[in-house]
Amino acid sequence: MDGRKLLKIEPNQPYLDVVWQVSNFCNYKCSYCNPGNYCGDSRNDENLITYIQNLEIITKKYRDLGYENFKFFFSGGEPTAWKNFIPICEWIYSALPRATLAVNTNLSRPLAWWEKHYHLFDDIVASYHVEWADKKRYEANSIFLCDKVNYLSTKMLMHEERFWEVVEFGNYLKTVMPNYFLEWTPLFDEMSPNTGPWHYKDEEKTKWLHEHTTEI
Repeated sequence: MDGRKLLKIEPNQPYLDVVWQVSNFCNYKCSYCNPGNYCGDSRNDENLITYIQNLEIITKKYRDLGYENFKFFFSGGEPTAWKNFIPICEWIYSALPRATLAVNTNLSRPLAWWEKHYHLFDDIVASYHVEWADKKRYEANSIFLCDKVNYLSTKMLMHEERFWEVVEFGNYLKTVMPNYFLEWTPLFDEMSPNTGPWHYKDEEKTKWLHEHTTEI
């Protein structure tokens, strides 16, 4: 087979892919993040029954059309800080046993929280924010989750001033995690439809990022 040939891979059955930004509250307030992602003026902590009822209506509509496969990707804010998060995940887990549940999280919840709830999730994108993260907690959670879920992305956000500190910690994680998928992730210059990559003042950092993207 010609390795340059582009192949189209299609699922055997249709599936619905839902991306859900649950709220704009985050327990971190990173300097490079848009306040709209952490200010918390729309926490959406009420109306659990309404959310469940709407999920029932939406999923029934698609199941009537022959859909049996669903993927829900939760974002925020910080989804694990959302009051309705676990009840909704539990409803999906029970009502849609073939659904895939994924979450973008800063991994700040205690290990005991993940030990209790990890079975709900298939994919976890765990972003590391050096300004706020507790390194020991992030490490412990990563070690626990890396062989419990289908996919754990250790996503290292490359802070301008603390760039090499992030590199050091990411390299350390590779030595203690039984398996890993690590992403070295450059920042963006703004949160808008026209955003572009962060312009690092030190060319050595830019060069390093060009040479390092993902490690497995």
